[in-house]
Amino acid sequence: MIEDLVKTKLETLGLTLKQSARRLTPITEGLAFLGCRIWPQLIRFDGARRRRMHRKLKQVYSSKLDDDSLQQRLSALHSWANHCGARHLMYTWHNQRQIGL
Repeated sequence: MIEDLVKTKLETLGLTLKQSARRLTPITEGLAFLGCRIWPQLIRFDGARRRRMHRKLKQVYSSKLDDDSLQQRLSALHSWANHCGARHLMYTWHNQRQIGL
């Protein structure tokens, strides 16, 4: 059984599997980890992280920052979005900003 194989492997590494925290689910559901949902070929923000990204982008674009500060904040947000495959959030906000929405 898979559980026994995992337990054996963890024991060789000096680790134990916490029984109350384990959850065996189909891979099609993905794995929730650090604000992202992870599948074998894909990583996406969960709903709370998407809302946080929108809120932060709204704050950045509504603030009166000079060009250097704006570029720094957008670069940080772009890196964060890139990590979980959410570049489309950045592009959507940037395009809305360009056309004045």
